[in-house]
Amino acid sequence: MAFQKRSSKVLFVIIFTLLHMLLTVLLFLISFSFTMSIADTDKSLPLIGEMFYRLSQIFQWPVMISLSRMGQLHNIPAYSGIFILFLNSLLWAVAILSIILGITKLRYQMSSGPAI
Repeated sequence: MAFQKRSSKVLFVIIFTLLHMLLTVLLFLISFSFTMSIADTDKSLPLIGEMFYRLSQIFQWPVMISLSRMGQLHNIPAYSGIFILFLNSLLWAVAILSIILGITKLRYQMSSGPAI
């Protein structure tokens, strides 16, 4: 995907943000259901449940995990959670776009050869 135009960058950020939000919610719900299924037993979380829990934690990092560790997620209204999820996913999209653009720039510099 070429990112020469600003519109392609904006489109990438919008699509990535929405997909990240969707995956974050799905992974959270799946990991929550695994955790709740063993909550009243002495069993440990199965490997697949542990995997979904870890993936959910990765997708929620950095904004949501930081706020939950500080105890701030309990003090906000429910609709603000959607805004926080959006900001977290937007941060991921901008970071991934920056990495892609940086790699593209390095490839271009390496393919053009040494400057004399």
